[in-house]
Amino acid sequence: MTTLDTILIKLGLTFKEGISASELYKATSVSWRLSESKLKSGDFKYYCAVFRNQIKEVYEITGYEKDLNPENIGRIILKGRVAEDVIRSKLLNIYVGDIHTSSGNPIKYTNIEKLLELTSDNEIGKNISNQSFFHDDLFLSEALQEKIVRLLKYKKNIIFQGPPGVGKTYLAKKLLQKWFSATPEQLLFLQFHQSYSYEDFIEGYRPDENGHFKLTNGLFKDFIMKVVGNPEYVFFVLIDEINRGNLSKIFGELLMLIEHNKRGEKLQLAYSKNEFTIPDNVYFIGTMNTADRSLTALDFAFRRRFSFINIEPAFKGESLIKFKNYMDLNGISEGTTTRIVQNITEANEIIAYDYKLGKGFEIGHSYFTNFTNLGDELEWYQNIIEFELIPLIEEYFYDDEAKMAKIIEVLMNE
Repeated sequence: MTTLDTILIKLGLTFKEGISASELYKATSVSWRLSESKLKSGDFKYYCAVFRNQIKEVYEITGYEKDLNPENIGRIILKGRVAEDVIRSKLLNIYVGDIHTSSGNPIKYTNIEKLLELTSDNEIGKNISNQSFFHDDLFLSEALQEKIVRLLKYKKNIIFQGPPGVGKTYLAKKLLQKWFSATPEQLLFLQFHQSYSYEDFIEGYRPDENGHFKLTNGLFKDFIMKVVGNPEYVFFVLIDEINRGNLSKIFGELLMLIEHNKRGEKLQLAYSKNEFTIPDNVYFIGTMNTADRSLTALDFAFRRRFSFINIEPAFKGESLIKFKNYMDLNGISEGTTTRIVQNITEANEIIAYDYKLGKGFEIGHSYFTNFTNLGDELEWYQNIIEFELIPLIEEYFYDDEAKMAKIIEVLMNE
């Protein structure tokens, strides 16, 4: 059996074409959930930075250490130096998509001999499915993504809350695809609203084609009936705008059964009188807009059953690095990206410190991630400001014209 001696690390939006060797080293070695037992064996000699299935740099492993950041429990920081040219020259630009097919886990353990058998032929690289690329348009650090996944597995119910435009719903869908490889069949996607009811969600009487009332299953009950027959899979209920609905009215007696330690218990349903249960392999993810004044706060009984995760605009830290590289990959100039980051950050500071608003009303990054029919870059930016953000600011500061004018001025800064 061939000894594993090389680690492939797929880079997402922390990579940028033309990045220097030292910058690439920092991006590759920073902090990963590597197998410490494998590293302790001493067999691993190399690690490779991989972007879009192609080896971009090769390093010799000189050591490793545990990441002491409490948010990065279990992660390892690699230490290394650029490999000798005799190895490096043979591995650079080789395509590894056929041996590193996972779109979720960026780590792959392999060996030099197997890598040398591969080819750097561009035609083979072009034929590799896009699904094998490490797509990372989630503007969250890997550590935070891992923490969210652990919370979901533990609590079984989480809510993404944040201001408009931070991509809460998109984030939820992408996380499920990336970390659970969830298919559409494993997902029930709903949007709550003021008229949504128990009858829509669980069961109730509905008129049939003959004008008679018939007991009919709601969307969630139908979904659970499918889940019960597939205990080996995990299933997800994604509820957009969860706080727009009357949650006590919608969930009814199931408010108890969604609790993580009540899974598998049975309750009698109000209409059919049948026993009903929520299996252990069902997870709830809700999204909640913190800037909507028209909505009442969640009651404490419901809140206790969920973990709440704040999603913020991607204008600082690792999120900012990913955002900048995402803009670059989509053809937005560095000047325009800098303008966006500076102007929105300054506007958000004013919003965050306003006593009537606060951080829950900040402007999110997703206003600037639609590149359909992009055309002129300057016009694209001005249209977003004039037709999307200025109306939002006018709503925020309808009773404070001076502050409204100040933020609009900031948004239009060159």
